[in-house]
Amino acid sequence: MATDVARARVAVVTGGVQGIGGATSSLLADRGYVVCALDIVNESHPDPRVQSIRCDVTDSAAVEQVFAARGP
Repeated sequence: MATDVARARVAVVTGGVQGIGGATSSLLADRGYVVCALDIVNESHPDPRVQSIRCDVTDSAAVEQVFAARGP
């Protein structure tokens, strides 16, 4: 339902596939967030609730491209 989507809590976690970022991504998913993990590593987060996107966050054009591809 559109209302549910509008109320979704969304988190973008940089470095969110492994280590502390990976744990943060899982914790946020556990708490009901829609989680997008941006990471330079070319791996998927082990939690299927976390969407993994390969992105070098030090490259502002790459970050802009990620957000532009997913819409407003």
